[in-house]
Amino acid sequence: MNVNIRNNYIAKVAVVVAYFDPGLCRGNGDWHVMGWLNINPGEEVFAFSTTSTTFFIYATDLAGLNHVWQGQDKFANVLSEPFNYCINVAPPGSWRVGMTLIYTGQLYETYTQALFP
Repeated sequence: MNVNIRNNYIAKVAVVVAYFDPGLCRGNGDWHVMGWLNINPGEEVFAFSTTSTTFFIYATDLAGLNHVWQGQDKFANVLSEPFNYCINVAPPGSWRVGMTLIYTGQLYETYTQALFP
């Protein structure tokens, strides 16, 4: 399944995603984490491909409006610059963010997750 993220918010957002990838992350938590996807208002971008019906998302606006999409479903270590690694990795200078579970219900060819205010 290809997963796209659509920004329906009024400002540019930065997004972190975590998706199941035991082939790449076996022994390191089985989940692949990557960020930051910077998405303008109204824009939709391809984020990743997966064979799972679940993934996790964290996002924050880049306009200083303090709007955050977060949760307590899974935690990931993030950096201020772009990153791409397994969920059990904690690079120097990273901090933890809480992510929200997204359940698609089935495997679609393409699934789009929209960020709303």
